Amino acid sequence: MARMPEIEELKRATELRSTLRALAEVLSRFSHNMTETQTNLSSLSSELGKNRDQVHEDRRLKDGKLLAQGLGYNEEQIHKLDKVNFSHLAKRLLQVFQEECVQKYQTSLVTHGNRMRLVHKARNHLRLVGCSVAACNTEAQGVQEGLSKILDGLSHQLLQDRTKGAQASPPPVATYASPALRDLGVHMEKLYEEMKLLAFDLQDNNRIIEGLSRVQSAPDV
Repeated sequence: MARMPEIEELKRATELRSTLRALAEVLSRFSHNMTETQTNLSSLSSELGKNRDQVHEDRRLKDGKLLAQGLGYNEEQIHKLDKVNFSHLAKRLLQVFQEECVQKYQTSLVTHGNRMRLVHKARNHLRLVGCSVAACNTEAQGVQEGLSKILDGLSHQLLQDRTKGAQASPPPVATYASPALRDLGVHMEKLYEEMKLLAFDLQDNNRIIEGLSRVQSAPDV
């Protein structure tokens, strides 16, 4: 026996609801990952601000004034030390200071490389999220179109049934009605409930997609 159209629509509505739930789970994971990425980028931005101030401070060492203050010797005193054969001490102190600067510079290079890898990873993640959100949005639109078709068909069928019921005279006894016809009312109620749940799920998914789209369109750090 062929299935009633309403039963087929009920099955289709159930499939659409499962699809929406899967989309909601995917979007929820993306939302969590985006929040984590934003936190990492904010922390990185704060750290870069502190290091920028430190770089400005370090540039003041170029003229050698702070070097002389740190050594405790000015040029005249170093010249006197050279006369008493202590110049090697000043040179050694200068070498230690230079080695410390080189070490700091190498450490800064490593730190900068780590930060750039983090930024590159975050940008790739944002691109992936953008593509995935667009795909989810397209799929959700397809689900919404399918839902609209089912609702239109259901409304049309209900209108036809009401019109036929109003025009037809009451049947004497429906003892020989088929099981599918006897259960039609139950299936129609289930289908209506499925439609309401689908509408709620679509609203939730649309809110998540809009939130992710706002994050994706935010300016880079």
